[in-house]
Amino acid sequence: MTTLERIGFMQGRLSALVDGKIQAFPWDEWREEFPRAKALGLTRIEWTIDQERLRENPLNTAAGQQEILDLSQHNGLKPASLTGDCFMQAPFWKTDGETQKSLVDDLDLVLASCGTLGIEFAVIPLVDNGRIESAAQTETLLRILLDRASSLSRRGVRIVFESDLPPAPLARFIDAFPREVFGINYDSGNSAALGYDSSEEIPAYAPRILNV
Repeated sequence: MTTLERIGFMQGRLSALVDGKIQAFPWDEWREEFPRAKALGLTRIEWTIDQERLRENPLNTAAGQQEILDLSQHNGLKPASLTGDCFMQAPFWKTDGETQKSLVDDLDLVLASCGTLGIEFAVIPLVDNGRIESAAQTETLLRILLDRASSLSRRGVRIVFESDLPPAPLARFIDAFPREVFGINYDSGNSAALGYDSSEEIPAYAPRILNV
């Protein structure tokens, strides 16, 4: 695969804004984005899923999955990655009890759907409402995700973290996760906004960057 064929777009960028948000699942236009992308010569899409109506998202229904596969084949557009804004909006690592169980059930559903559709990378955003604020939250995240490492490997899905941590702490954080199925989603825009220096970031964790 050439470098150009690995360049895609974030779902929603070829649709009208949803309630004024630059990033949200485009319920009214998600189907139309496939032919629009084809007309632009794009071959890859990063799916977006929100916590609201998560189980109604076509990603997570049998009928929706078949429609996605049909649209993908017809338009030569592969859902190659997924941005799990749902995890940032309702982070399971910040809850406990029945609430956590429900959110982890959502996690399992999304990861299973990624496997069904051949989505290779699932982005978990550890920023904004999802940013880690304590050692206990880190331990919860680590425990729950490591329990799913084997199933991720079987499904061909890898989790990549988007983080606002500085280079050295992020390198230490990702070292706790097996490199076979966990990595980093490098967002140059976020890094620039945070004032980080790419000449420090890249050497710190370059081998773990899987998605940009």
